[in-house]
Amino acid sequence: MKKFLTVVTAISLVFGSTGVTAFGSVFADINTVPWSGAAKYIDDAQSLGLMSGYTENGKKYSKPKNNVTLCESVQMIYSIMKVYTKQDVSATDVSKWTSVMSAYNIPTWAYNATAYALENKIIETSDLTKLKNGTQNASREEVGLMFGKALSLVYTVNNSATLSYKDKGQVSSAAVPYLALLNSKKVMVGDTNNNFNPNAKINRAEMAVLSVITYNTLNGSATTTPSAPTAGTLAGTVINSMVLSNGDIFLSVKANSGEGVNVFGKSTSVKVTYDGETVALKDIGIGDTVTVTYSNDSLSAVVINKSIKGIATSKTYKLKALTSSKITVKDGSNETTYRLADSVSVTIGGSKSTVAKLITAMEDYDYNVTLSFDKSDNVSKIEAMSSTNNPLSGDLTYMSDSKLTIEVGSKSYDYPLSEADVTIKYDGKSMLFSTLTSNYKKNNYTVTLKLDSKGYVTNINIDFMEDETHGTLDFINTRRLELKAAGKTYSYSIDTNVDVTIDGKSSTLATLTSKYDSNPYRVALTVDRYDTVTEIAATTKNSALSKGTLKTLTTSKITITVNSKSYDYDLSSPSIKIDGKSVTLTTLKNSYKDYSYDVELTFNSKGAVTEIIGKNTKATKGTLKTVEPKKDTITITAGGVNYTYDITSSAKVTLDGSSTTVTKLDTALEAALNSKESISVTLTLNSSNEVTKIVATSEDSDTDETVKGTLIDLDAWEISVKVSSKTKTYDFKSGTVTVTLGGKSSDVGDLEDALDDLDRDEVISVTLYLNSNNQVTKVVAKIVDEDDEDEDDKPLKGDLTSVATSSSRLIIEDSSGKEYTWYCTSSVDVSYNISSRYYDEDDYKDDLTGLKKFLSDCKSERDTCYVKLTKNSSGKITGITAQDK
Repeated sequence: MKKFLTVVTAISLVFGSTGVTAFGSVFADINTVPWSGAAKYIDDAQSLGLMSGYTENGKKYSKPKNNVTLCESVQMIYSIMKVYTKQDVSATDVSKWTSVMSAYNIPTWAYNATAYALENKIIETSDLTKLKNGTQNASREEVGLMFGKALSLVYTVNNSATLSYKDKGQVSSAAVPYLALLNSKKVMVGDTNNNFNPNAKINRAEMAVLSVITYNTLNGSATTTPSAPTAGTLAGTVINSMVLSNGDIFLSVKANSGEGVNVFGKSTSVKVTYDGETVALKDIGIGDTVTVTYSNDSLSAVVINKSIKGIATSKTYKLKALTSSKITVKDGSNETTYRLADSVSVTIGGSKSTVAKLITAMEDYDYNVTLSFDKSDNVSKIEAMSSTNNPLSGDLTYMSDSKLTIEVGSKSYDYPLSEADVTIKYDGKSMLFSTLTSNYKKNNYTVTLKLDSKGYVTNINIDFMEDETHGTLDFINTRRLELKAAGKTYSYSIDTNVDVTIDGKSSTLATLTSKYDSNPYRVALTVDRYDTVTEIAATTKNSALSKGTLKTLTTSKITITVNSKSYDYDLSSPSIKIDGKSVTLTTLKNSYKDYSYDVELTFNSKGAVTEIIGKNTKATKGTLKTVEPKKDTITITAGGVNYTYDITSSAKVTLDGSSTTVTKLDTALEAALNSKESISVTLTLNSSNEVTKIVATSEDSDTDETVKGTLIDLDAWEISVKVSSKTKTYDFKSGTVTVTLGGKSSDVGDLEDALDDLDRDEVISVTLYLNSNNQVTKVVAKIVDEDDEDEDDKPLKGDLTSVATSSSRLIIEDSSGKEYTWYCTSSVDVSYNISSRYYDEDDYKDDLTGLKKFLSDCKSERDTCYVKLTKNSSGKITGITAQDK
């Protein structure tokens, strides 16, 4: 690896210029040194290429009594350290700090050295004010502190160290450990009176002594650091392990016998193993016993034989189960359980968390985990990343060195940043990390992320950023517009033939002018040389994620699915149109679970939804509105909207389980309407959207409740059923009562005969439909085995005893204490109708997680949790109401 010893400068003190070996001093003023011993160090510094002098009138001068600036001190440290590490500062690191150094007016000749010092914590950003303009002279303490921090990259610092100097009281506490290190290495000591003189300015002669001793301590004959043999395998103890900013490693190993090695390893080619398993370069610690394989000064392999701190080996799994002491993961097709260490650390999405919080989070999300194991093979660290399909495009709302946050609609998503370099691009060109971090708040970036297999951000593509022609449309009329960008307002005239697009579609200036006030837009402008706008590309906030399938809907939020990913948005009193007809939010909320809606959303400036335009893609189930045999058409009401279809001549029609005709269905509808009843229908359509099958069921419009149980007795006036352990008797409504038995139309007499003809192990399960007067208007019955639990007979109300969010399962108990298990749909809607002073509805989410918390609170108060359930045709629960009994 090239030893870089030349730094081009053209200022007072030059560090790192090409050295010339001197057999006599090259400096004409060497006899002016403050003390005679300094001359040799000045010549050595020049010979090593660390310090050059001044050329004046053809002669070279060292000017040993001149003061040294802080910038020059940093450059000196860099010149020494890069020889020791055989590594120049990377261009990436320099780029990372360029904007900061520029802001502090650091001289450009010192950029490399300053970036190296910042990256390796030799100086902090708070120190940059002292380096400003490169003119401030350095004190002995300031130089000692920086040199001490540089050597701390190689040697261990004793943070409890003390100084024996007479004037130690004048030394700042922060500098004490580092000055003690320099003293222990005989690099920088006190004067003949044992004073350190921390506030005295350091001159060039003193700096020559300090730099040469430091150089020799690290690289020269005076150093105790081992040298590198040509090639082979060596067993020994690590005395220094330093992972460089570019990911490569410098390793210094003291051999068990003979010479040790100083070697470099590339992050991409060095294999490090512990107990037969590959581990990271950073897992190599000082004091570890190792066996290294190398060639010249290049490291190829390290085997850690014994680790002082223990090794963290990382694997990634699918998380299956977690308790306070154990974790179960799935590795391929196998499940494995590990014990947790006593002090296990947990992160979720890169943020610090706890085992308890991860256990709670598992109820709603699936996670992949990266586990780290200590030397006892217990899990010492859990890095959990959500394995759900979270969105990767959105507004950048937070950015730090370790994570970022994007906002999509009303929801925020956190992503940790990869420890390796994160690539940032805008318009195909690279952007500095520091630029994005500094400007994201004012420039309103929209970004698309790329993640690695563990869920860490490796790439950030900037899709939109604000500047003079990109921003938020603030005002527009037919002649001019104003946009706001990065905290400023820009005004432009508009060409009479301006081209306008809205959300990628061709539009007009009039449309944009009429809509911008209620629908704020982001705009990208094209302007001519006269700063007149010739093209306007307007984009609605979240427009790329505004079209999808309706997933869930509450009074305050809507969730849609776009390309298999879910996005949540707040609602702001939205207007709603389904298939061209206006409907209320309540209507859509009550019907969306029974259908499938493709929707397009419109947003306000805060990202809340103000308009929903939808299409019911499964509007084949609803209430029969009209049927016209002569026209062969049928109209149904589905989700508050009327839909009319043509009926094929061969269409099959059934009513309450019995075959019928379109004409008879029309007659039945007329009779039902006269009796204030309704008929529900399910249609089957062919590829031409024509009806080929009609399944109709009559329903009483005044039915308030249903009762399910086992038939005990009946006659023409009343019916008795066993509900749980009690027998209840209900009167029939006067007139004809609808009866179905085994899916076929029947009557009360047929039901009596069926009851008399039952086998010994048979019963008739019934569902009674009651009107507001508690009279039976309809009976649905079927014969079942006595020992079988009929799905239709399972109660839809009772005391809630258990909620399992992971399996979407709940258990209710009837008045006799018998338990019934129900499974819920993924989009089950939970509501609360509770008036007790112990509970506040706003404390509970409208999903199973909220219901589980409500059940827990009920148990704490020793109350029952009474619920009413709603199920779909598949027997799954779609709605749950928790209420007072």
